[in-house]
Amino acid sequence: MRKVLEFKKRRYWIGDVNIDLLNQQILTIEKDGWKVISINPSSDFFGRVSSYTLLIEST
Repeated sequence: MRKVLEFKKRRYWIGDVNIDLLNQQILTIEKDGWKVISINPSSDFFGRVSSYTLLIEST
């Protein structure tokens, strides 16, 4: 089974996406028996990365 997740937690209210927290989330996902297939950035109207979309698959 595959799932799509959106990660959009920020460092501050208007800051960039928290990459450290994203890495921790990926480790947690992999420990729970899921495999990360792809990670794609999503940008806002001004071209700034506003979130990441993860495709995961159960192993």
